[in-house]
Amino acid sequence: PAFLNRVAEKYKGNYAAFAAKSYARTMLSDSVRMHALIALYAKNPELALKKLRKDPMMQYLGAFQEIFQLRVDPLAEELDLALGQAYKTYMAARMEMAGEQMLFPDANFTMRVSYGKVGGYAPKDGVSYDCFTTMDGIMEKAANGTEEYAVPDKLRTLYENKDFGPYARDGKMPVCFTASNHTSGGNSGSPVLDADGRLIGLNFDRNWEGTMSDVFYDPSICRNIVVDIRYVLFLIDRFGGAGYLLEEMDIHWN
Repeated sequence: PAFLNRVAEKYKGNYAAFAAKSYARTMLSDSVRMHALIALYAKNPELALKKLRKDPMMQYLGAFQEIFQLRVDPLAEELDLALGQAYKTYMAARMEMAGEQMLFPDANFTMRVSYGKVGGYAPKDGVSYDCFTTMDGIMEKAANGTEEYAVPDKLRTLYENKDFGPYARDGKMPVCFTASNHTSGGNSGSPVLDADGRLIGLNFDRNWEGTMSDVFYDPSICRNIVVDIRYVLFLIDRFGGAGYLLEEMDIHWN
């Protein structure tokens, strides 16, 4: 965007300086100024919008939104149309090739129920993964400096003191488990139930080796990844201090 060219020239390519100054000047990060703007909007909408358009962050957003609408949106629509036509041809060929064989339906925008079993997998020779993880793994990754595993002090203290409450198993705090359920984009947050219909976790991801499962499902390596409901309850109770919420739940401990 031309806006970025002006930024590059003014700040001599120092985008960090631009970001710091923008955050310092924007009203979007200042609750007092934002409440004042909202109050002004109730009295004089045009003046409030004029002030908002002068905000550096809003100008930054507007520049990218313009580029997106002019360049990205039209291309995305064109590609979506082409992909839709190609998918029809692909499915027609698959159905002809399959003959009487049953094929998975296109269940987009419909209710989905997927069946599977808890289990690990062996993606390649000499490598195998258990079907569950514990907080030990979180701490190991945190110790290695992995950014995604930055552990809050309170959570670290709970771990060091083994203050897991009734949610631990054999002294270990379960975190996640894998199963052979087929999942797809949009399944994050889906409830995971056991054979008796009890909530045992929340689906949130697929394993790397199983990302092709929308096209070809291989039960030997395709795994969905689930956060164990015991870890969720532990975080609500011990970490979040909201144990009173559990009083509203019917929890089966076996």
